[in-house]
Amino acid sequence: KSQRDAAQDEIRQIESQDKKIARSLRCVRELEEIAWSLGGLLDEKSTKCKQASAMLSQIEEGFVKRRSKRRVKDFLEALKAAGASLTRPLEDGSNDEKEDSTDAVAEAAARTARRLERKKARGSVEEKEGWETSDHSDEDGLEQTAKDRRSFCTAVHRQLLEDVSEEFASASAVLKALKSAKQKLQEEYRQAFVHLSLPEVFTFFVEHSTFWWDPFSLCAKSGVNWGPRKALTTTQLEAFDWFEEMASFTELLGDDDPDGELVPKIIQKCIFPEVSRRLRSCWDCTSVEQSKRAAALLDECLLFEVGEEGAFNDLLLAALERLRHCLQHFAPEVFIPADLVPTWYMSPVRKRLLWRSCKIAHCAALLEGRIADEHLAPLLLNEIFATRIAPHLQGPRLHVEEMDLLERFVSILPERWLAPLPSALAPVRDVLGPRAPKTAAAQFTKDRAFRLLQQMKCFDEAEALKL
Repeated sequence: KSQRDAAQDEIRQIESQDKKIARSLRCVRELEEIAWSLGGLLDEKSTKCKQASAMLSQIEEGFVKRRSKRRVKDFLEALKAAGASLTRPLEDGSNDEKEDSTDAVAEAAARTARRLERKKARGSVEEKEGWETSDHSDEDGLEQTAKDRRSFCTAVHRQLLEDVSEEFASASAVLKALKSAKQKLQEEYRQAFVHLSLPEVFTFFVEHSTFWWDPFSLCAKSGVNWGPRKALTTTQLEAFDWFEEMASFTELLGDDDPDGELVPKIIQKCIFPEVSRRLRSCWDCTSVEQSKRAAALLDECLLFEVGEEGAFNDLLLAALERLRHCLQHFAPEVFIPADLVPTWYMSPVRKRLLWRSCKIAHCAALLEGRIADEHLAPLLLNEIFATRIAPHLQGPRLHVEEMDLLERFVSILPERWLAPLPSALAPVRDVLGPRAPKTAAAQFTKDRAFRLLQQMKCFDEAEALKL
C-alpha cells in the first residue's frame, strides 16, 4: 500500500511536470511562429524602409538647402553692394555664381522687399536686423514641402504596414506577444538568447516611427496629421508610441532582465543617427528656437548613452560641424578696402553682419555644458568675436548701438570664461576703459561701460572710470 501511494505521488508529479512541459512547448512553438513571421516581415520590408529613410532625408535636406541658399545669396549680394568681399570662398561655391549684374541687383532688391514685408507682417521690423531669423516662406517651397511630407507618410504607411496583419503591424503588438512568452518561459527565455535578436527586430518599427518625427519643426506644427498618424514635433523620446511599452517589457524579469539594455541599444541604433543627420543638415543655427531643440535633443540622447562614449560624441561633433558651417555661410569673414571703410561703417549690412554673428554666438552658447569648453570657447571668442565682430567695430564708447552689441555678446558668455579675461576680449577692455576718447559721446556711455567692465570682471578698469 505504501509503495502504491508513493507511486501515485510520483505519477502526479510526472503529470504536473508534463503539463508544465506542454505549456512551455506551446509557448516555444508560439515564439517560433512569431520569429518566422517577423523574419518574413523584415525580409520583405526592411529594404523598403531604408529607401524611405533616404527619401525623407532628401525631402528635409532639400527644403533646408533651398532656404539656406536663398538667405546666403541675399546676404552675399548685400555685402557685395557695400563693397565687401569674402576672405575665402564658401565651401559649396555659393559665391561663384555668375549672373547679369542688372538682374542680380533687381532680384536682390525684390528679396529685400519681401523680407521686410514678412517682418512687418509679424510686427518686428527692428534696428538690430540680423538678430531676427528669416522666416520660412513660400520662396523656399515650405507649402510644397509640407504637402510632400504628408504624401510621403501616407505612402510609407501603405507600402510598409497597411498590408501587415494587426498582430505584427506595430511594435506594441509584437511586444504584447513577446511579453506573454517571456512571462511563461522565464528561465527558458533567458537560455534561448531571444534578447540578442530583439534590437534587429524592433529597428524596423522604430525607424518607421521616425518618419512622423520632425524635432526641429521644419514643416509641421504639433497636432498636424500626416497620413494615418499625427506629426511628432517634440524632442522627448518618451513621446514615441513604442517607448513606454518597450521600457515596461525590459523590466518583466527584474533587475537582471536580459532585455535590460534594449531601449538604450534601440535608441543608439535608430534615433542617434537621425539626430546626427538632423543636427548636421537641418538645424538652423541662427534660430534660437531650433537651437534650444538641438540642446534638448542632446540632453535626451545623453540619457541613453551606454557602453563607450563614441556614439554620443559623434552627435557633439555633428553639432559643432553644423555651427561652423552656418557661421561660414550666414556670417562669412569679409574684407573691406581701406577707401570704403567710412561708407562701410554707415552701411546697414555691417550692422546685419554684426548682429547675425552675435545671434549665432547666442545659439551656440545654448549648447554650453554639452559641447566641451575647449571646443565651444574658441568658436565664440575667436571664430566669432575676434574674426567677425571686433574688426568691424568703429568705436563702442562713441556709438550706442555698438555698446548694445557688446553687452549682448558678453551676456552670452559663461562667467567662468571671464576669469582670467580671454585675450580676444582684451581690446574691448581697452576701448571701454580709461583709454576711451574724452568726448561728450564717450561720457554718455560711461555708466554702461562701467557695468560692462564689471561684468567682464575687469574691476580695476571699471573703478578707474569713476575717478
